Amino acid sequence: MRISRTTGVCILLLLLAGCFLSSTGAAKSKRSTKRGPDAFEEEIPGTNYAAQEEQGQCVGEHCQNGGEGDYQDDDGTAGDEGGEDEEDEGPPVDETHVLVLTKDNFHDEVKKHPFLLVEFYAPWCGHCKSIKPEYAKAADALVSVEPKVTLAKIDTIENEDIGKEFDIQGFPTLKWFVNGQVQESEMNERTADGIIKWCKKKSGNPAPLLDDKEKLAGVVDNSRFAVVGFFKGEAAGAAYDAFKKAATEDGRNEYFVVTDAALAKEHKVSKFPSVVFFRNFEEPRIDYSGKFEAQAIREAAQAQSMRTVIEFTQENGEEIFANELVKVLLFGPDRSKHATDDFLKLAKEFKGQYVFASVAGGSDPELWSYIGASDDGKAPELFLFYPEQGFKYKLQKPFAYKDAKQFLQDYQAGKVKPFTKSEEIKEGWDKGVVKELVGKQVPDLVAKKDKHYVVMVYAPWCGHCKTFMPKYDKAAAHFEAKYGDEIVFARMDGTANEIEGYNVQGFPTVLVYPKGVGEDGPTDVSQSTENLKDFAKEVRVACNLTAVKREGESEYEEAAKRFKAAVKKIKGSLHLSAQALNEAADQVEAAAANESG
Repeated sequence: MRISRTTGVCILLLLLAGCFLSSTGAAKSKRSTKRGPDAFEEEIPGTNYAAQEEQGQCVGEHCQNGGEGDYQDDDGTAGDEGGEDEEDEGPPVDETHVLVLTKDNFHDEVKKHPFLLVEFYAPWCGHCKSIKPEYAKAADALVSVEPKVTLAKIDTIENEDIGKEFDIQGFPTLKWFVNGQVQESEMNERTADGIIKWCKKKSGNPAPLLDDKEKLAGVVDNSRFAVVGFFKGEAAGAAYDAFKKAATEDGRNEYFVVTDAALAKEHKVSKFPSVVFFRNFEEPRIDYSGKFEAQAIREAAQAQSMRTVIEFTQENGEEIFANELVKVLLFGPDRSKHATDDFLKLAKEFKGQYVFASVAGGSDPELWSYIGASDDGKAPELFLFYPEQGFKYKLQKPFAYKDAKQFLQDYQAGKVKPFTKSEEIKEGWDKGVVKELVGKQVPDLVAKKDKHYVVMVYAPWCGHCKTFMPKYDKAAAHFEAKYGDEIVFARMDGTANEIEGYNVQGFPTVLVYPKGVGEDGPTDVSQSTENLKDFAKEVRVACNLTAVKREGESEYEEAAKRFKAAVKKIKGSLHLSAQALNEAADQVEAAAANESG
């Protein structure tokens, strides 16, 4: 199964918006090498950057939540068994004007260039490969159109220390440096035109002056969307400062300034200062009537730059998802005038507060699955999707204007509960050592407060999950042997199920629900999965369980310490020590054979 390019782009944009980012850091995890009698000292292979050869915008030991195939590396690509990346590299790309950085030249080059955009990438990352030709194309163009800007890239796998220094948690990450200093804003554009536009705005005047009729006409006639500020006589004062700040903060739209009164009059502007939005869709001109404040202008520009209702297609996924507004998505094949008119009416009433998009049946099955829309396509379904939190909300009635309006108002008032996907309860779900849960079961089981629950949320395509699964099974058997039914281990397919009130950000995620868990919710112990001994300890601590030792285990540990201390005192040959240890091992093996016999 492959995720389509549209879904890959959309989910990537959501990742960049922060809705799926894990808190797991980029640094290498420390691995215990201590050995002893407990099977839990076996380790899971390291999962730092160098081991993340396949899924997700991999963060720490996680694969990012979302899908497979085209969106696994960041989302990247991988074989079903988590093997080598076999993605076609595509035609050669001329990167003549892309500066290659390493740990040896990074800091010197950053200081040398006044404006530097750096792509932190991983060689196996699918989206890094996708952006490669666009990035090179932008680098070529900037040489002539904005020569003070340089585009660079650094392999974060080969130069891990640099990745740690700048807290790189996913790929690609593009950071902007000015005179050697990294800036807060990251660049989220993925096309050559978008990259060029972003760099020009960041490195120069974010709102250039249009000082003659031809320049203004060119902007009005040829721009998809342009924000033009009209000021009397000069570009100065508090109003201009607010406008310029809005232009600087708005990474997506183009801003311009007009100070010529005659030009303003030609475009029927008589009040100063004024802002006009010029568009090549729907109403070609919108006169701004809000406060002359940077945030208000920027938010109005964001709202007016979008169509009232966007039809989800391969080409316009970015228009829908590359902003901070909550999405209102209407899924369904129904193109009746009634549904279309109702949705348009709803969109006009709430314009600027949400992004409204209709998703036709068959347009992108993976997006339907991710959101949780019904695949029978019998009737339109309305969803709210909030990327910042990763939560979804569903209108639990057939779509109609009146009910949809009330639904949006209830959401704004905090009266709507998030929608969670769930499969039907599986037959025999509780038969194995590890139980097979679905989303709807988790709240009910936890609410009983009679057991501790450990839930592993996995993705069938996730290589890290496949690596950890047998270790998790071993942990479940270990805890069952020591604690009986006081603690239950379970797993759940996170691509088909969700947990109410919890946004799973990566795979695998392991959640511990202690008996009687309160409002604080579960404890995430995912970062301890590299080492089973550490993992077992985290689970015991989360559940407040006392470690249970086998009969004689304390004596064994003391004897082992004594033997080790004695060996350290020997200055000469260790032959006698080895002989004694072998004799002891023979006795233990014989005892084990007797037990099993």
